[in-house]
Amino acid sequence: MAARVAARFESMVWNRTASRAESFGRETGTAVAADPTALVDWADVVITCLPTSVEVREVVEGVGDAWRADQLLVDCTSGAPAGSRAIAEWLRRSGVHFVD
Repeated sequence: MAARVAARFESMVWNRTASRAESFGRETGTAVAADPTALVDWADVVITCLPTSVEVREVVEGVGDAWRADQLLVDCTSGAPAGSRAIAEWLRRSGVHFVD
């Protein structure tokens, strides 16, 4: 999915395993973020695809105040509905939109 997005849009990638992000960046010419905060600072739209809602919440809350009003988080994780609702509510307080 990331390769298809990167082929059509200016993109930046981050992965919890830095070597995977670096390899993807070399293969696709995509910018690599040093950390999730750098990616959120750069992007208007953020797409996540993590194992569960627990990891999504850790990343989202770990970014903290870097989220900006009217950013969009598209979560492609196969997460729990209750987890997604909690993430959406947390982001809503910063004016960030959430699509699961």
